[in-house]
Amino acid sequence: MEANTIHRPMLVFHWILGMVVAIQSLGAVYASVSVGQEEPHHLGVALLAGAEALAAACFLVPRFVRVSGWILIVIFLIAFFAHLLSNDLQLHLLVYAAGVLLVVSYTRSIQRRPSATGAK
Repeated sequence: MEANTIHRPMLVFHWILGMVVAIQSLGAVYASVSVGQEEPHHLGVALLAGAEALAAACFLVPRFVRVSGWILIVIFLIAFFAHLLSNDLQLHLLVYAAGVLLVVSYTRSIQRRPSATGAK
């Protein structure tokens, strides 16, 4: 019973986080390509945001949670430090990274837990 009380809220959190990151990433891709190609960094932003959107979509597929989760964490840290270099503090990127780390850690702990059927 205790596992269900934790599992359902974590599943909801996982899906909300994945969907928010995917939508925000697609918005960043759109914003960077609609500005035009006048500045070279717009292409970099579009590529990083596109990779983030793809990783966020994969993050919603149970089989790819761990791999895509670590990819997202790396992307969030790259984006955080890139913004920081421009004197633009984007703390939500750290919150996203912490949320993804929570989901990845939880998923890992579930996969290591013995099955409820009693099979060994």
